[in-house]
Amino acid sequence: MRVSSHLLRLGLLAGAGISGCGDPAVEPICAQPDTPGVAALCALDAAVDDPSDGLTRCAAIEDAAWREGCVVQVADRMAWEGDLSGAFSACLQAPSLTRTCLDQVAWSGVQSRVDATPASADVQALVDAHVDGLPNSGIVGALRGFRSAEKLARAAAWHGVYAGSGSADPAALSAASPDDVEYARAAFAWEAVRLLPSDLPVDEVLTAVRAMATGAKEPVTGPPSPQACWTAASMPRLDEDFRYKPVRRAYGTWLRFVDRDPEVDLTIAIYDAILLHRKALPSEHIFALKAHPSVAVQKTVSRYIALLAPSQCDRPDSDRYAGHCAEFGWVARDVDGARRDVLRFVLNSTRSGMRDGLVPYTTAPGGCS
Repeated sequence: MRVSSHLLRLGLLAGAGISGCGDPAVEPICAQPDTPGVAALCALDAAVDDPSDGLTRCAAIEDAAWREGCVVQVADRMAWEGDLSGAFSACLQAPSLTRTCLDQVAWSGVQSRVDATPASADVQALVDAHVDGLPNSGIVGALRGFRSAEKLARAAAWHGVYAGSGSADPAALSAASPDDVEYARAAFAWEAVRLLPSDLPVDEVLTAVRAMATGAKEPVTGPPSPQACWTAASMPRLDEDFRYKPVRRAYGTWLRFVDRDPEVDLTIAIYDAILLHRKALPSEHIFALKAHPSVAVQKTVSRYIALLAPSQCDRPDSDRYAGHCAEFGWVARDVDGARRDVLRFVLNSTRSGMRDGLVPYTTAPGGCS
């Protein structure tokens, strides 16, 4: 058996101090785990590989943090395989991580399960029926978390209509209800930006997506992308003050600031999608967004600055941005900090890729562009 195969794929165990993982000569490391941490990793991996017996295997892990992290990953695997009722119920076995678990299950288990396409005019009714039919038995005691997961499930349903479909047809977006249009807008922008050329200047991306949304431009099409590719590319979670309202769930762990002006809100959705797909944003756009009159836009760009500072401050694209980086005072994390992130990733990641921003940008699963 391969130790924690999802972590080996990302090359993370070496950073946690476990040398030699992945080398065929030391592959049977789980036969004789030499530390409690390795033993927990092996038990976790075995549980996720066989979710039918996974919760029993998780229960045998002595350390509470590892045990509950194991439950979250087993629930996530159950959701991927379509057992949403079992996955939601499993989350209750991780008391300190219930809300995180419910969110994870809602995001990974609901996508691609709404029988609609970007061209569907009846998509709102299909999304409503699907979300209303989500299992809620056994969720008493975790009601606050489930309400959060319910909103994320609605975002996931809309995201699954567009993401990876190969079409930016605005018909589904146009059919969204006033309560759901911000979810639909984020999903539409995500797929439209994915399908446009990756080297298209940001100004042209904004113009093209806005025109497609209104029907003034023929919707872009392209090859579809399997769910494993785009589910692994969720947005990092940031610890920040969300007292500003309104916000909407999007992209897994992301809370998207929204504006009541449809054009401004679409602009935010497009920039979010650009950041997610390209992992960069030219500095002139950052400064333009900082000067925007919309509070939602200003809040959004503050988040971008925090996300982009590590990578873009290493290679500033203008003197003005270099000055901004000096003012921002970004400092690289030391080795110990990086290792702590790896251990947190072990507890909170999913087999499908990055979660919660603990490892901000990972390589895509095999076969993904």
